[in-house]
Amino acid sequence: MKILSSDRSYTFSQIFDLTEEVDDIVADFGYGFDRQKLNLPPYPGSLDRLQELQDRIE
Repeated sequence: MKILSSDRSYTFSQIFDLTEEVDDIVADFGYGFDRQKLNLPPYPGSLDRLQELQDRIE
């Protein structure tokens, strides 16, 4: 099923306003979408509210 109409142009913000699932929207462009947890190098300094930030990201 097509989400985007080929006879219409869309702004970037209009695409973000769509209510369909992200997987379906990117499939309409011919792409796939995969969420993965990144393992970045540790920060050597001190971080306040690290657990709160991690919870929000996940």
